[in-house]
Amino acid sequence: SLSPLPDDTATLVLEKRQAPLDCVLYRYGSFSLTLDIVQGIESAEILQAVSSSEGDAFELTVSCQGGLPKEACMDISSPGCQLPAQRLCQPVPPSPACQLVLHQVLKGGSGTYCLNVSLADANSLAMVSTQLVMPGQEAGLRQAPLFVGILLVLTALLLASLIYRRRLMKQGSAVPLPQLPHSRTQWLRLPWVFRSCPIGESKPLLSGQQV
Repeated sequence: SLSPLPDDTATLVLEKRQAPLDCVLYRYGSFSLTLDIVQGIESAEILQAVSSSEGDAFELTVSCQGGLPKEACMDISSPGCQLPAQRLCQPVPPSPACQLVLHQVLKGGSGTYCLNVSLADANSLAMVSTQLVMPGQEAGLRQAPLFVGILLVLTALLLASLIYRRRLMKQGSAVPLPQLPHSRTQWLRLPWVFRSCPIGESKPLLSGQQV
């Protein structure tokens, strides 16, 4: 716009305005532009999730396609996939292939956890999710009394069967002779009484007489 000065001379004044969104500007001339094409992380995949022998720790094997990540972050839920979740990040060392093993210790104990893993660099981000079941030592401790009880019952049954067999064997080796009835015993003793006396009469009335 033009604004007059006191000495009647015109001065050009430039005013900067915000161009509307539908404003189209045409520029003519020669321009130069430099483009840097950077390969980003296209996708991520969890290859293996296993519990470690170190208590409530686990190991997560993650691979990706595309560029190499600079940082790996993990969002871990509470047992049962409940909030709140803890976020843990660690730098990724340079490697020729995009495959890394994440080692982490869970603070909530045994249960089912939901994990969100993100691999990022300066220009891209890839995410992947999974569920992890952490077995606890409480289940084994709770089942121990049951196993002990079953073992005691089996031992008692085995001892009872052995004692019963031994009694049967003793009864079979020492079977008493069958006893005769009391009346038959007296019958067998009667001949001894008769043997002590001569056969016939003790005082014959007709001794020496012929009839």
